[in-house]
Amino acid sequence: MRPFSQDGDVDVATRDVLTGVYHRAADVAGVLTTTGRNHDGRARSSVDERVPA
Repeated sequence: MRPFSQDGDVDVATRDVLTGVYHRAADVAGVLTTTGRNHDGRARSSVDERVPA
């Protein structure tokens, strides 16, 4: 299975949140959109994209 991120912690966290989708605790589109913003495999990159420097 292809990892969601090069950062192992982000990959595990994404899988945990997707488990929450099954229990209706998260929205799958929101989870995958946020994960997709990790362009360089760093968790911080999705935050940097949305928060002005």
